[in-house]
Amino acid sequence: MNFADAVILGIVQGLTEFLPVSSSGHLVITERLLGVQAADITFPVAVHIGTLAAVLVYFRSRIWAIIRSFAQNPKGSVLACGHDNTITGSRMLLSIILASVPAGIAGVLFKDLIELAFASPQMTAVCLMVTGVWLLLTLAVKTNSKALSWWRSWWIGVAQAVAIIPGISRSGSTIATGMMLGVRPAEAAEFSFLLSIPAVLGATLLAIPEALAAGQIGMIHVVGLVVSAVTGYLALRLVFAVVRHGRFAWFGVYCLAAGGAAAIWLI
Repeated sequence: MNFADAVILGIVQGLTEFLPVSSSGHLVITERLLGVQAADITFPVAVHIGTLAAVLVYFRSRIWAIIRSFAQNPKGSVLACGHDNTITGSRMLLSIILASVPAGIAGVLFKDLIELAFASPQMTAVCLMVTGVWLLLTLAVKTNSKALSWWRSWWIGVAQAVAIIPGISRSGSTIATGMMLGVRPAEAAEFSFLLSIPAVLGATLLAIPEALAAGQIGMIHVVGLVVSAVTGYLALRLVFAVVRHGRFAWFGVYCLAAGGAAAIWLI
């Protein structure tokens, strides 16, 4: 892998981590197109740290408000969650913890199957098309006015667990599921990205010891980290702009086209 490859893969990771188009799927396919593959997990860990930094910076005010609200009044301090709905800092934290459980269980129980899926670009292409259908289903939603309840949080978490499979978009599946459960699009998007913090942080922390033992960290890793962080931040801004204008389902058309094209090319 050279610096040009690191920049391209950093851009792909940064954009697709938050756009509802599957970062894992695009990385698998892009690596195949470039004819490169990381010798170890050091580079993937670096670009994931970059996108984690992007979401922490983008939501810094919101995260701090939730923490401060919880610290001041764990039982009931109210935080505005959008329009006329309100949610306490405690409830938001518990919703995130609850929704994180399914992915944790899936990661432990199906670790070998997940690793096998990452080795199959053909399966990734098919799953990318599945993501496209999932996103297009949001067009059938007529109303989005429900609060983020416990059971809605749980099912959004289940969607995140399914998205461990390469080609299934984490942000796409969680936002789309939230919308289909009646949650306002902007609220569903915010919860999806806040939910990504423990998921990405946990996976990264588990992988860091292996990454450090696998090889020396060099400038290629730094370049990938910085590029993924910058493009990730821009992708977050783009997602919320698209959601506000009711164009979220358009990403489904892209996923169907990209997955179909990748499947044909791989065949």
